[in-house]
Amino acid sequence: MLLRFGVSNYRSIRDYQALLLTASSLEEQQHHLITIKPLDSKILPTIGIYGANASGKSNILQAFAFMRRMVLKSHANGSATGGITRTPFQLDPEMRNQPSHFDCDVLIDTIRYHYGFIIDDDKVQEEWLYAYPAKHRQVWFHRQSHEEPTFYFGKFLKGKNKTIEALTRDNLSLIH
Repeated sequence: MLLRFGVSNYRSIRDYQALLLTASSLEEQQHHLITIKPLDSKILPTIGIYGANASGKSNILQAFAFMRRMVLKSHANGSATGGITRTPFQLDPEMRNQPSHFDCDVLIDTIRYHYGFIIDDDKVQEEWLYAYPAKHRQVWFHRQSHEEPTFYFGKFLKGKNKTIEALTRDNLSLIH
């Protein structure tokens, strides 16, 4: 279940914007909200995005679709030497060379996960996955292209991490 999605420097979205699916603290009409035991907040069963024409409503959805494609299909659509096809904010010349940021919080089997990445036209600059069982953060992995070592795998992510690291291209999401 999606709890939150955030994006910056994508299409008409310059600064960081977040779409929250958690309810506000208002006490009115809470009978329709979804209660999940390990979370302190209640979840909205549906949301609506309102705004004037050309205010960026569709671009929020396109940003979410881009993040989904990056995770599910970047390994099939991209080439080993190619970069990342993205559409940064075009109205500010300085933003064209700045990275784009995508992240989300999801709930899977009562555990909240926070996943995200920061990309430019060439590579994934940063990528992370954290889990929050019992409200305590577990680092599953953190990837930073400008650091050595580039990949850090937490003790909670089991498997052949070194093999995965060796096979992950600069322009791919680790999760694919």
